[in-house]
Amino acid sequence: MLLMSTEKNLVKNIDEWKLIKNPLLEGIGLMEIVTSSNVTIGRAKIDSPVKLKSHHHIEEQITVVIEGAMEVCIAGEKRIVAAGDVCIIPSNKEHEVEITEVPFLSFDIFTPYKKDYVEKIRG
Repeated sequence: MLLMSTEKNLVKNIDEWKLIKNPLLEGIGLMEIVTSSNVTIGRAKIDSPVKLKSHHHIEEQITVVIEGAMEVCIAGEKRIVAAGDVCIIPSNKEHEVEITEVPFLSFDIFTPYKKDYVEKIRG
């Protein structure tokens, strides 16, 4: 369960997967998260090939592809990341992703915790 401390405004652990609305995946896939006050882990499931819009975020991101493949472009450098591969996206680096092989499943680790995802759970 997600709890926010009103005293320090710190996130307490979510110890089960929570479905969130991720605008990058809207209508094409699902994103679930588990989070602590330091790290957020996202589980992305995508069933159709798609190109996600270019974006950046303050959190460093490590993506582990479990099934399928994607082409990732980070600051103009492209590479294929397939099942079993890992991709590190530094903080504030512009990046875009094209899901090229489906079904696609990845785990995305964000640090510090992904505040915008947590706020979506809070409602």
